[in-house]
Amino acid sequence: MPPEKNLPGTNIKVPHVLIGDEAYPLKPYLMRPFPSRGLNAATENFNDNLSRARKCIECTFGILRAKWRLLGKDIEVSSKKAIIIIKCMCILHNIIREKDGNSDLDYCNIMLGTENTWENETMVQRARGANALQRAKDIRNAFVDYFLI
Repeated sequence: MPPEKNLPGTNIKVPHVLIGDEAYPLKPYLMRPFPSRGLNAATENFNDNLSRARKCIECTFGILRAKWRLLGKDIEVSSKKAIIIIKCMCILHNIIREKDGNSDLDYCNIMLGTENTWENETMVQRARGANALQRAKDIRNAFVDYFLI
């Protein structure tokens, strides 16, 4: 992960984070939404922003998966080779997108919501208990404060 950075236009320093849904535990490197009960305006705003980011990521992966069917199943090679394959897919995908634009059928189906988004329940790690690290809570609260600016 890249080193911590200030959020744009602020002196709030936070690490880069991955975005997950309620199924994932809160970690300093993994943001998840606040539980839906007892939300105030600030935490609801955070959840909305996190949800929008997740939808964007899921749509992007759906587009990539529609173009490269290999991503719809396990890649049965070593981790080192899998990383190279995925990087190559991303590069080739970007070249194709630049050449063809947004008019290809896979892109239109996903953007219009006619194709299912990627979901793989076997990859979901269910959070066990509510004991998130205080650091993770502080980082999430820094994002809450940032979204209020």
